[in-house]
Amino acid sequence: MKPAGRGLVRDRELSVAPELALTALTIGAVVSFGRLFEDGRFFGPVFAAAVCSHVVAWLGRRLGLGLPAAALLSLVAGAIVLVWVIEPSTTTYGIPRGASWHAVGRDLRDAWRRFGDVVAPTPATVGFVAAAVVGAWAAAFLADAAAFRLPATFEAVVPSLTLFVFSSALGPDKHRVLYTIVYLAGVLVFVLVSTATRRAETTSWFAGRRGGGASTIAQGGVRLATAGVVVAALVGPALPGAHSASLVQWRHHDGNSGPRNRVTVSPLVDIQSRLLDQGTTEFFTVKTTGAVPRYWRLTALDDFDGTIWKSSNSYKGANGRLPRGEPSKAPETTLRQDYSIQELSSIWLPAAVQPERLTGQSGARYDEESGSLISSTANGNGLTYTVVSRIPRFSEADLARVRSAVPRRIADRYLRLPRGFPLKVIREAEQVTAAATTPYRKALALQAYFRSSRFTYNASATLGTDETAIEQFLFKTRSGFCQQFAGTYAAMARAVGLPARIAVGFVPGLLQKDGFHVRGKDAHAWPEVYLSGYGWVPFEPTPADGRGLPGGDTYAGTPVYQARTSDDPAATATSTPPTTVAPAAGSSSNRNIEGLNVGGAGSTGAGGHRPWWRHPLVILIVLAGLATAGLTGVPVVRALRRRQRRAAAVTPQARVLVAWEEAEEILAVAAGLPRRPAETPLEYAARVAAAAPLDAGLLAGLARDTSAAGFSSTGVDDGIADRSEATVAQMRRTLLDRATRVQRVKWSVDPRNLR
Repeated sequence: MKPAGRGLVRDRELSVAPELALTALTIGAVVSFGRLFEDGRFFGPVFAAAVCSHVVAWLGRRLGLGLPAAALLSLVAGAIVLVWVIEPSTTTYGIPRGASWHAVGRDLRDAWRRFGDVVAPTPATVGFVAAAVVGAWAAAFLADAAAFRLPATFEAVVPSLTLFVFSSALGPDKHRVLYTIVYLAGVLVFVLVSTATRRAETTSWFAGRRGGGASTIAQGGVRLATAGVVVAALVGPALPGAHSASLVQWRHHDGNSGPRNRVTVSPLVDIQSRLLDQGTTEFFTVKTTGAVPRYWRLTALDDFDGTIWKSSNSYKGANGRLPRGEPSKAPETTLRQDYSIQELSSIWLPAAVQPERLTGQSGARYDEESGSLISSTANGNGLTYTVVSRIPRFSEADLARVRSAVPRRIADRYLRLPRGFPLKVIREAEQVTAAATTPYRKALALQAYFRSSRFTYNASATLGTDETAIEQFLFKTRSGFCQQFAGTYAAMARAVGLPARIAVGFVPGLLQKDGFHVRGKDAHAWPEVYLSGYGWVPFEPTPADGRGLPGGDTYAGTPVYQARTSDDPAATATSTPPTTVAPAAGSSSNRNIEGLNVGGAGSTGAGGHRPWWRHPLVILIVLAGLATAGLTGVPVVRALRRRQRRAAAVTPQARVLVAWEEAEEILAVAAGLPRRPAETPLEYAARVAAAAPLDAGLLAGLARDTSAAGFSSTGVDDGIADRSEATVAQMRRTLLDRATRVQRVKWSVDPRNLR
């Protein structure tokens, strides 16, 4: 005889094992977030949130709370934990204050606004980590509810699977096998443990002893699952075609390697911290014909939502001659540039405007609209390549003759301002340009406005991140660096009818014998204004201690640039062509272009051209549609499985046992009375009769028929089988007739015992 104490320990182990397995499964999904972030700083807060959510869900069940009350408890606890792990400095001895909720709300809004604007891996910004915490908390609670309240094993996997699929869809392919192994192992272990435990708890008294069945099944299953995962990891990548292109190219849209529609974090992002913290890091060197310095341009941002500048561009294969962008009537010269990338860590390849030919970079791609080149990899470190560019030479006389006529395609894209753009800013722009009679003169007036003594350059200025940032900069602080000057200039230019965008790249850097050495402090942003017939013309609004703009002395009134040979302002080259530019004082760092924290005025993203499938609203609609499909599919699946069970029951004994199984399902879902572990049919029927509005005689008769079907040597006949099926049908009708419409709907979509 088995000691009672040992049986109690076994029961406790059986009840704890699924809890731990489900928690491990959620953690496995959290680990997969490593594909979305640059480093592991996200893991601590998200891991803590997932574990706490499971603990709170377990506590709600231990307290006997219903699902609505448990959900409310989880919501409150989740909000508190979110503050603790994301904005702990806003609390008073751990107690959240009004400032705490404001800070967390701001972080989540920031993540929502920028979700469609980034490509993984991205830095673990506060907003994105907060969003990951919310996702992990919700997934853990939903998984717990499905696993232990319904209970439904496979439905319990869906929340964590959603997180895993999300990270797999948006994350890069790096380490995908490892992340898949971790998550798949978690799924298999949970399913095995949960199934084995449930089988041990619900096995009928006449089906045999509990003994060690559950542990035996779990141990054997874990061995098989481990072997399966290992074989899949080792053999799968070696199978023929494993590394071939997918049948559906959802990431890419043509046959060439590398992305075509590329959505990335803006190079403006986190530009201030790079300016201050990584100014001496050398990003690349470039050697030009005649040591001619230029602005080394990365890309252009065209869409402004009131807070951030962003864009989405369509890239095509770039090898040899590049397609021409906007035509220009300005005379042009050619400039060869030989680049060697050291620590840029960027998908963008620097190039002087306007690139005409690229060599030495197979797989690179080019967008003629923005004049942007990108590499075939997410990290350009170690690359060498050559670019030949057409350098326009603008003149005051030519540009002064340009009139206001703008092509419709340019106006539609580059004159847009967000709804609710501050009227005060519009009036300021109109006042600044009131005396100007041509687009060119308006552009000059705006440049002179920012370069006047009323504004000062300050690399340590606070960078606004909300809708009032422009007003704060224009009318209060009047101090900032290139990000604020370029972004505000472009917005004000649009307000007075000038198509404008922001170019992002680098000023020339230090001139040495082997070319220009470009460092973090040389990263820069400047506006470009479209002037009909001459294309995109750069201007320089950032106050720069008298330094100039590439070729700006011939049309923008900026000083002639003298190339610097050291950080000493007095150390300049003596043979610099007059059409060159110095590092503007707004220069800032850009060490990791693709993964910088979003801030203030920059985020390269979908903008007005965001791919529809990347829009957060579309993703929510798809997820809601999947959830709805899952719920509406429950009654269909239940009916099909009921039909299959009945069709397979060809003997009277089998028909009675199937009827009893259906009775258990009905009573668990509609009456809230699932059968207890090792409870006999007669004991179960007596307990149900005392608690539910059902005929006790019918229930007892069904229990006796079930016992006879399972153990009687004479068996049962068709009449008894018919009676059992009729009893179950009457039981279903009785419960449905007494239920409200809402209860009937809930029962119909309840996946409990959906097997």
